[in-house]
Parts: sequence; C-alpha cells; structure tokens
Amino acid sequence: MSISKWLSKPYPLIQGQKNKLILVLGFGLFTYLFLLLYEPFGAARIVKNQALFLSGFGLSVALSLSFNYFLLPVILQSVFDPSKWTIKKELLYLSFSFFLISFFNYLYNSTIGASFAPQHSFFEFLGITFSIGIFPLIIMIFLMELYMNRKNTAHAKALTRKMDNLVEPKPSGSLSIRPETKRSEALILGVDDFLFATSDNNYSTIFYLNQGKVERKLLRLSMKNLEVQLNGTEAIVRCHRSYMVNKSKIKKFRGNARSLFLELSDCEDKIPVSRTFSRENFS
Repeated sequence: MSISKWLSKPYPLIQGQKNKLILVLGFGLFTYLFLLLYEPFGAARIVKNQALFLSGFGLSVALSLSFNYFLLPVILQSVFDPSKWTIKKELLYLSFSFFLISFFNYLYNSTIGASFAPQHSFFEFLGITFSIGIFPLIIMIFLMELYMNRKNTAHAKALTRKMDNLVEPKPSGSLSIRPETKRSEALILGVDDFLFATSDNNYSTIFYLNQGKVERKLLRLSMKNLEVQLNGTEAIVRCHRSYMVNKSKIKKFRGNARSLFLELSDCEDKIPVSRTFSRENFS
C-alpha cells in the first residue's frame, strides 16, 4: 500500500470528555516523569527546585493538549467531523499539538526558568518535542488503525451472520411523511420502498424506490420529528444520530478503523451505524 493511500485511510477521532481528560493528564504526567527520571536536555543542571520546575513542563503539555482536544473541536466543528477523520488529519492534528507544546514550553522556560534553567530557542524546543514524540506516535497510529480496523471488521462480520439468521418479513403498508411547512406536500410511499433517511439540522433527505429506481426527496423536517412520524413502523429504525434505515433493506455490515456502516440491497450508499443500534437489534 502506498503512503498516500495509507494516509487517506479512516481513523477514529478521540471523542468523549472522559477519554480526552485521560489523554491530557496522561501525557502531562508522562512528560513530567520522563524529565524527572532521565534529566535530558540540560535538566540535570537545574539545582533549584528541580522537581517543582520540571512539573511546570508537564502542566504546559496538559494545557496545550486541553486547548487542542477540548476547545479546538468546538471552534472548528466542520473540520473535526468524526465521519471524515483520516490518518493524515490525525498526523496534522498531532503535529499542531507538538508545535503548541513547544511554544508553551519555550515560553515557560524563558520566563520562569530564565535565571537558573538551561535556555533553548523555540526551534530547539520544537526539535526536542518532535524527536521525542513523532516516531512513537506514528507507530501508535499504525497499530491503532490496524487494531480498530480488525476489531470493527470482525464485529461487522458477526453482525452480518446474526442478521442473516433473522427472518425479516417484507414490510407492508404505506407512509405519509409530512414536512414541517404547509407549503410542501407530504411524501407518500410504500414502507417497502423506503430505503433510508439522513438529516442535516432542520432538513431531512428521504431516499426511496420509485418503480425500481432510487430517488430522493428533501423535506424541511428534523430527524426528531421524522422519528416521531415513523414511530409505528417497526421496519424503519434510527441507526445513527443522523440516519434512519429500513431494516429489511440491510444487506450486510461493514467495518473500518473509524466505525461500522451498513450496505443496503437497493442502493450504493454507505449508512453509518451506532453501537447502540447494533446491540439492540442484532445482539
């Protein structure tokens, strides 16, 4: 596999406040202990409150990563889309983290430690940070991508086998999906013709079959409202925060390093699926 293809592969974006907090505190503590135990880059020459001073570098790392993992995803929400996160984006993200850590460490060392600590330029701090962290992180990314890909692929195969053992009756009846504005007409279709729906804020796009061909209809309709309207239809379920799917149309599950998704029998679209959906319907 070429490097460009590997960089484009899906990668799990770390989510959840607890996971982020563990990562931030873990890296901060690791930095402090590494400096204290091995005393690299002139740390052995610090005789004044060495342990206390070196703890400041650990705090600097923790603060830098806190900005990156807690604030930056909020500021740049469109960039930090878990469904589009790749190895390349993860490497760029970590590189920016190294840059920020280097800047705060340089600032801390040149102010608080100006009178007693060995001084390094910003570019020296940048080189130190990259030399310590870049290779272990590349190895970590490679192993994590490999592990998550195998884990999700195995999970998808197991779910597909369970799904094949279930007998899903062909759904009957009709649907009347009403938009939230009176200016648009309701979409009338058979339950068996419904494929899936995806939502973006206050709009939902319905994908359905019309005489064997896949068509789509954009409606001013939130996913929450759509779910309420389809609540009595057992074949159509919420499989993701932004998707509903017709269970009778599921052909198989697939998995990659980032997540699980569905393949449907009558269209080529890949539908993301949450762990909750897979547990409730196929466990």
